Amino acid sequence: MLRIPQKLHTFDFRHMFHSNFIHLSMKKSNLCTFATALLLTLPSYSSAALNLLESKSGNTPLKVNARHTTGGKNVIDNSLKKSPKGTADNDDDFEIVTFHPKGEYKSLGTGTYCEGLFSFYGAPEQLRWNVEIEESVEVPGWYRLQPYKDSNPITDLIGKCDDTYIYVNATDPDFVWCEDMILYDGQYLFSQLIPENEWIGYMEYGQFEDGVINMEDAWFCAYNYIMERWEHCEDGFFRIGLPGVKIPNYNLKAASEFHDSDNLHTVIFEKGEDVTDVYVATSRGLMEIDRETAEFIVQEGDLVPAGVNYIAVTDIAKNGRGLYTVCLVGMNESKEIVGSATTMVFVELDNEDEWEYLGRGYWQEGLISPHLQGATLIQLNVDIEKHKTIKDYYRLVNPLTEHEFLSPYLVETTNHNHYIYINATDNDGVYLEPSEIGLHTPNGQSAVWSYAGMRIDQGFDLEVLKSYGYCGKLADGVITFPDNTLMYAETGYFEGNFVSSGDRFKVDLYHTVASAIETDTDATDTPVEYFNLQGMHVDRPSQGIFLRRQGDKVTKEVIR
Repeated sequence: MLRIPQKLHTFDFRHMFHSNFIHLSMKKSNLCTFATALLLTLPSYSSAALNLLESKSGNTPLKVNARHTTGGKNVIDNSLKKSPKGTADNDDDFEIVTFHPKGEYKSLGTGTYCEGLFSFYGAPEQLRWNVEIEESVEVPGWYRLQPYKDSNPITDLIGKCDDTYIYVNATDPDFVWCEDMILYDGQYLFSQLIPENEWIGYMEYGQFEDGVINMEDAWFCAYNYIMERWEHCEDGFFRIGLPGVKIPNYNLKAASEFHDSDNLHTVIFEKGEDVTDVYVATSRGLMEIDRETAEFIVQEGDLVPAGVNYIAVTDIAKNGRGLYTVCLVGMNESKEIVGSATTMVFVELDNEDEWEYLGRGYWQEGLISPHLQGATLIQLNVDIEKHKTIKDYYRLVNPLTEHEFLSPYLVETTNHNHYIYINATDNDGVYLEPSEIGLHTPNGQSAVWSYAGMRIDQGFDLEVLKSYGYCGKLADGVITFPDNTLMYAETGYFEGNFVSSGDRFKVDLYHTVASAIETDTDATDTPVEYFNLQGMHVDRPSQGIFLRRQGDKVTKEVIR
């Protein structure tokens, strides 16, 4: 196994869970009654909190992604904008400032649209398709297109088309920008961070060169109705190629199961036609690939043989239990680094000689139930083991065995158990270690972690994490965590990325309950309300995926 150097990213602990928010006092928005109520029941620290995983259907809902960015730039308040359409106190359409010429546009022919915005809502990255492109007759360099008018991967996910034009000003090739985009009847709002769109203090322009509008270095944000925030959304793949211009296809994607019963992992990858070489390396922990890391992988990693689209990872178990990242780097014909991809795998070992039986306790699940429709918060008895030499280091043995709703999704194994590892060696700084839990929902294998555990794995100081309230506590034999400080992942959801979780999670090390006890209150007599995935009220929901609120409980429901 190649050990990739770990690097700490600049990070402001005051914004740990808000790091992907464009910090506004910015575009004006009125208070949304629904959003306020919803935040009382859903994890509320980040956009990842909105990822109620829809494991009971095969659909891929478009909802806020778990993508995080470092930092977040402050901007000056801007009261010139009205609130987006659909907020509680404003029935007007969201107003934008328009600059595009109103006269005639002529068709240039069919170009290429590389989608880079809707991945914020869970759509796959690096999508591309053909689209007709028009240019202003009066002001050459102003372009317009209707990328969502006809059938394409985004319209297939949303379930309908949208004939809205996107206007792009490329009259100055060094300062290329898009007007605000209001798509699908106001459900999806995108804005490039530039003064023309009333973002004071931002100059996040794209470039136009050799017939390609390149927004790689531009910043876009999307309006999140439920959180009432504008959030950074652009993923670096947003490009428009004029007719006759080829945009190289440097796509690189990787996927794998979290765990195999013999700790033998197979990574399947796809590469674009213009990626000629792929290098691979595996490193312990959760890795992100920046330029320096990519260069290191090319120098020290293994070259995947031509014509092969899978990688067998067979030797990492000797490095011990834990989470590993398989890192891929793509190069083009000119030997330039042009893309990267990662996927996570877990090594699970019983290590029975290191652990001893503590007894029978119970845990209040609160990790998975916030994400799966039909999985209520319950208390479950569980066998608990403690480490023989490390004080207050515990693991829950096959923790979901007695879960009536989830047990049908458990993977049957005969050669090992599944565990949730809890490090409580500092009773005021408790965290979960990354654990593959043996659950295989329709969205794939599942894993859990805690936010503090992830940051400790990246080298952050436990005392700092404690000071900001991201750790659990052990007191009088009971382990508790603050809500929204735990994490959950599924291999087939958001490319296996962890999303925030944690709802009244608790472990009692020494007491049991008589049987599985549901802790949610009964709200069957209260009215049912429906909202779309952007938090907008829907009177008569038709086909699609909706948030269903009854009393203080919010679930996701698929209406066919």
